[in-house]
Amino acid sequence: RDVREKVADILESAFSQVPNKNEAWQDLVRLTQDEDRSVRGKAAYALGLVFGQIPDKDEAWIDLDLLTQDENSDVRRRAADALGSAFSYVPDKIQAWQDLHNLARDEDRNVRRRAAYALGSAFSYVPDKIQAWQDLHNLARDEDRDVRMNAFHSLGKASVFKATKTEDENTLKKDLEAAIAFFEKSSQESILSPARFCSPFYRSYFAVIFQ
Repeated sequence: RDVREKVADILESAFSQVPNKNEAWQDLVRLTQDEDRSVRGKAAYALGLVFGQIPDKDEAWIDLDLLTQDENSDVRRRAADALGSAFSYVPDKIQAWQDLHNLARDEDRNVRRRAAYALGSAFSYVPDKIQAWQDLHNLARDEDRDVRMNAFHSLGKASVFKATKTEDENTLKKDLEAAIAFFEKSSQESILSPARFCSPFYRSYFAVIFQ
């Protein structure tokens, strides 16, 4: 098992330099079907990171889709990470979005935590942004602090995305103010929040633009 886990890590790191990417992908697929949950989880995470370089993305998507429904929560957690990384390359974004939507309601808090983060990474590509926005607000009320932390961070990222899509100055100001507030809420949830850099950065940016 330890060897197979290490192989998954190495394939992730070396994939861009591998001369036969089709064979490397097949090796990775075999690892996603391993009997050991830790190996499947490592392979799922690796699959997300290298997805954009895989020759046959239709087949790779089938493998990733199955991992989001794995019986083991650790594998589903890793699959949520993979969806966040690979979403822009996934050929079936409607199904990918449905998978993220389901993972955001998973019974396991660690799966919900990673789904909350993945929604922020994938938001600009999600076909149903209204529902994604609602899912993030639901996650921001989760009983688990880490879930709330990631949900607020993703709400901030989604607000920044909204700001970049408007040509109205008042809407831009409103969206940036919302982003700053969400980033600050994320930082208040935990000192480990990924928003600890975002909050002062966008506050400074807001001051330069509007003050």
